[in-house]
Amino acid sequence: MASTIRLRTLGSVQLHGGDGQELSALLAQPRRVALLVYLLMARPRDFHRRDKLLALFWPEHDEPRARNALNQALHFIRRSLGTDALVGRGDGDIALDRALIWCDALAFEEALHSGRTDEALELYRGPFLDGFHLSAAAPELDHWLEEERARQARRYCQALDQMASSREAARDPSGAAVWLRKLAATDPVAARPALRLMRALAESGDRAAALHHARVHELLVREQLGTPVDPEIAAFVRRLQTEPLAERVDAITRPAESVESATSVKTAPDVARPPIRSRVRTRPWRAGASIVAALLALVLVGALVRTRGRGAAPAPAVRCLAVLPIQNVSRDSVWPHLSAGITDDIITGLAPEEELKVISHTSTMRYERAGALLPKIGEDLNCDGIVEGTMRLEGTRVHLNVQLLDAAGDRHLWAHAFEGDLSDIMVLEGMVTDSLVRHVLFRAPRGRVVSRKVDTVTYGLYLRGRDAFRSRNPASLRQALAFFHQATARDSSFAPAYAGLADAYRFLGESGYASFDYVTDSARLAAARALALDSTSSDAHTSLAAILTDRADWQGAEAEFKRAIALAPSNALARHWYAVLLATLGRKEDAVLEIQHAAELDPLSQTTHGAVIDIERYAGIRKPFSKVPDRDSLIDPTHPGAIAIRSVRQAQTGNCPGAFQENARAQDLAPNNTQIRLTLVSVYSFCNERLKGRALLDTIEHRPDAPLSSVFIAALFAARKQPDSAFAWLDRAQWTMQGRYQLRVLPALGPLRPDPRFAKLLARMGLR
Repeated sequence: MASTIRLRTLGSVQLHGGDGQELSALLAQPRRVALLVYLLMARPRDFHRRDKLLALFWPEHDEPRARNALNQALHFIRRSLGTDALVGRGDGDIALDRALIWCDALAFEEALHSGRTDEALELYRGPFLDGFHLSAAAPELDHWLEEERARQARRYCQALDQMASSREAARDPSGAAVWLRKLAATDPVAARPALRLMRALAESGDRAAALHHARVHELLVREQLGTPVDPEIAAFVRRLQTEPLAERVDAITRPAESVESATSVKTAPDVARPPIRSRVRTRPWRAGASIVAALLALVLVGALVRTRGRGAAPAPAVRCLAVLPIQNVSRDSVWPHLSAGITDDIITGLAPEEELKVISHTSTMRYERAGALLPKIGEDLNCDGIVEGTMRLEGTRVHLNVQLLDAAGDRHLWAHAFEGDLSDIMVLEGMVTDSLVRHVLFRAPRGRVVSRKVDTVTYGLYLRGRDAFRSRNPASLRQALAFFHQATARDSSFAPAYAGLADAYRFLGESGYASFDYVTDSARLAAARALALDSTSSDAHTSLAAILTDRADWQGAEAEFKRAIALAPSNALARHWYAVLLATLGRKEDAVLEIQHAAELDPLSQTTHGAVIDIERYAGIRKPFSKVPDRDSLIDPTHPGAIAIRSVRQAQTGNCPGAFQENARAQDLAPNNTQIRLTLVSVYSFCNERLKGRALLDTIEHRPDAPLSSVFIAALFAARKQPDSAFAWLDRAQWTMQGRYQLRVLPALGPLRPDPRFAKLLARMGLR
C-alpha cells in the first residue's frame, strides 16, 4: 500500500505519490486533474473513448488542437503518476490502472457495498470535488460533476441515516445523536433531521443540548430562508420546556422517522474503532483468578511503597502538566502538522482530570524549538511537570517516545515508547494520556469519549491557526484565516476550524483591520456553521458567546460561555472572554477568578496577561502602574496593542524619545489602524506636542471606522476635561464586546463615570 498513489476527491482535491509527496505540479493543472478524476470515476469504469474526452474537455478547440491537448495531458499524467498508470486499447481507448491508484470516493462506495458503513463515513470529508470548477469545459462535464456530487452526498446521507436508525433501534439515543448531528449538518435548515437530533439528545438526557440545537436551527432557518421554524419543531420545543420530566421523556421516546427508508439495516455496527492491540477476553471461570491477581497486585504495590520509603527520595507530586510540542524526527516527513495535532490531543485528553492543571497548547507552543532549560520552562509556565516527546513515521507506522520530567529538579520521572498504525492515531494518543494519568495521579484515568474524527493534519492546521490568532496583529490574523481555510478545505465537516474563522473574522473587524460589516457577517455565518456541524464543540460555543456579547445578549452569551467551559474546562480563550463579559456586567469578583484561571491555563498569552491587569485594577486589587515594563517583559513582541500601551506609559514618565520610537513599532505592525493611531495622540499630549495631537485626532474623527474606537476617543476628551464631547462620541459608538468592556475597565474614563449620563448609557445597554 505504501507505493500506491492516493487521490482524495471527497472534500478538496488531494493527490500524493507512492512516496507520500504531494503531486503539486499536477494539482496546479485543473483540467488535467479533472481528466484524471473522470477517467477514474466516470461510468462505465473501464476504457473511455478519446473522441468523447475531446468533446468534454476541449470543446473550444478544433479536432487537431484538441487531440494534441489530450495527448499532452495524458503525457503529463504519465510523467506524474508513472508510465504504468495509463493503459491503452487500440488507437481510440484509454483507461487508468486502478490497481495503482487508491481513491477515497471509490473506497467509500466499496465500503458501503460491503456493509462497512462506519468506515465509509470516515472517508467522507465533504462533497465530491468541493468547490472545484473547470472553465471552458463542455456543459455535459459540468452536468456529470454535479450529478456525481449529488449521488455521493445522497449516499452519505443514507449511510448516516442507516447508522442513526440502527442506534435508535438499539435504544441508544446517545449513539444516534452522534450520527444525527452529521446528518443535520448536511442540510442545517431541513426540519426532519433537526427534529430527530433534538429527540435523540433529549432522550439521552441532554435537554439543554436539544434546546440549544433548536435555537441554532431556528436562527439558520430565519436567516437563510426567511421563514418561521417548522411547526412540529416548535411544538416539540414547547413540550420540552413545559411538560414535567416523566411526560417529556415519554413524548420523546417514540420512534423517530428516518430521512430515507431504513429497512435495509441488517445490523447495528459498533461505531468504536478496535484498539491497537487485541482484546483479552475475561471468562466467568477466571473471576476467582482475577481477584487473587488483584490482591497480589495490592501486596506488591504496598511492598514497592515501603521500599521507596526506605530508599531513594520519592518522586515529587505533580499538580500541573505542560505538554511541550511533540518533535517530529522523521527523516522525510510528509505530515508537517501531525506532531502538533498529537500534542493537542494529549492536552485535550488530560484536561478532564480535575486534580491536574493542564497548560494550554498556545502557551507551550513557543517551546516548539529546543533551547530553553527545563527549570526555566517550569518557571515561565508556573508548572512542575513537563511532558516531552518525539514522533517518528516509518511508512504507516507511528512511533512515539514520551517522557515525564520534574521541572524544578530537572530529572526524569517516567518514560515509555508507544507504537501503532497511523490510522489508529487517536487510540495511540489515548494510550499516552492514560499512561500519564496513571503515573501522575496514581489511579486509572476517567473514561472519556473521543468526540472528534478528523485526520491529524487537518487538526494541526487548525492549531497553527490558533497560534497565529494569538498575536492579534493584522498579518498574524490573516495568516490564521489562511490556516483555518486550509483546515476546512481538507475537511469541510471540522467544526473547530469554522469557529477559528469566526474568531479571526470578529477580531479583524473589531480591531479595524478589515471592513467591519463584511467580516462580522462572515464571523456570524462561520459560528453558525460550526455549531450546526458539532453542538458539542467548546470552540463553537465560545465563538457564538462572543458574537452574542457583541449583540449585548448578556443572558445568552453567559449560557454559551458556561456551556463552552463545561465541555472543555481547559479552554483558556472561553474563560478569558467569559471574564470580559463578567467585568462588563460589573461582577468584579467573578471576573477576577475567571481571568486568573485563564491565565493559569495560558500563562504566555499577551492578551490574557493584559486582561488580568485591567480586571484586577478594575476590582481594586491591583494598583495603577508605577513603572514602565521593559520591552523584554512583553510576552508577545508582535502584539501591536501591548507595544502601543507601553509607548503611552513611556510618554507619561517623560521618556518621549523612547515613546515615539516604541509607538512607531506599533504603527509598523498595524499600519494606519485607528486604535493604534489614537495612542499616538496620547503620546503627543504627554510629550507637550498637543497641536500635533489635536491635528491627528481631527483626522481620526473623520475616518469611517472611528465609531468602532469611540470609547478611546471619548477617553481622550475626558482627559482634556471635555465631557460633552466625550459623551457625544459614546452616543455614536459602534459597540462590540471590547468596547463595552472598556467602559468598565479603562482608567481614562474615570472622570465620566460619576456623570448621570454614564449611568443612563449603561442602562440603555442593559447594564447596571
